[in-house]
Amino acid sequence: MSIRKNGKNSYRFECMVNHKRFSKTFRFYTESKTEIEKKFLEWKLACEKNQFMNTDYTMEEFSKVWMENYVEPNCTAYVIKNYKSNLKNWIVPELGHYKLQDISPMVLDGFINLLKNSSTKYVYRENKKLSNGTIEKVYENVRTMITLAYKKGIINQNPCDRVALNLKKNTDEKLHFWSVEDYKKVLSMLEKVPDQNKAFVVEFALKTGLRRSEMFGISWGDIDFENGTISVNKTRQKVNGKMTICPCKTASSVRVITAPQSIIEKLKALRKDSNTMYIFENIDYDNITSWYRGWIRKNNLPYIRFHDLRHTHASLLLYKGIDIKTISERLGHSNIGTTMNIYTHVMKELDKKASEAIEAI
Repeated sequence: MSIRKNGKNSYRFECMVNHKRFSKTFRFYTESKTEIEKKFLEWKLACEKNQFMNTDYTMEEFSKVWMENYVEPNCTAYVIKNYKSNLKNWIVPELGHYKLQDISPMVLDGFINLLKNSSTKYVYRENKKLSNGTIEKVYENVRTMITLAYKKGIINQNPCDRVALNLKKNTDEKLHFWSVEDYKKVLSMLEKVPDQNKAFVVEFALKTGLRRSEMFGISWGDIDFENGTISVNKTRQKVNGKMTICPCKTASSVRVITAPQSIIEKLKALRKDSNTMYIFENIDYDNITSWYRGWIRKNNLPYIRFHDLRHTHASLLLYKGIDIKTISERLGHSNIGTTMNIYTHVMKELDKKASEAIEAI
């Protein structure tokens, strides 16, 4: 049982309770021995009552506590999967060996700089820098864990309070989408694909702007054939190798969209021969994206990711004069600002055309 000064304004408390060693560093801005000893006795009593948690957790050890007690009981399977992926790929390899109490703002700055200079783990995006969005998500996982440790008294200050991401727009992160000419060419080529079920998945994504998980969550009961609408109210995605029903990404992602007549007519034809609950139940969730990548490369089409079919949908609507609010609601964004930030490039081009139009008048 001891009180040891280990730096300016810093004291290390140590004690043994039931053959277990407890230790914690406290900061005091006073030289009063009475006040320091009083704090020590309060802390020791908390240890004896089992009200004080282990302060020697490493980041890896605490991440398991965080997952088991806070994430897994409260989050969807898809969110849990993403957290585990971030821990496995980035957080544990780089920060796992640190004790929580040794993670300083400089350590976090170094971790953020490492992420900024790292390449994605996706094989088909080899040598691509991590996107700002990925960096934000990984760091948010770190910040959430450290903040929890601070609130629970495991560490006596939160280093995240003195850290800023300072992300700069990456020129490699520009939006990729097909032009009107590409769009028409793709639709024509899709008609010649031997497996029309796969072709329809791509056409459906292009003409509705739905996320892949939203598309796979559409059941036959979500389609109003009379009014030509589709209700988006859940997602289905692969988690640990099994298709799992999950909530929509956000509350605003729950929506009803009007589908083009060509999509409704194909759904009617598909419905006649279907005995499944979901419209794309017979399509493999992962295989469709790998097939899609191979198909566009084989046909020498401009390469865009499957998710960029959604960006193509929105960008072409903007070019066709559809207002940003309608597009934002159609995409299920939480606010117009999100849509405008994503499609800044299109907005700038449209602003230039508006200037030319007024000049022409």
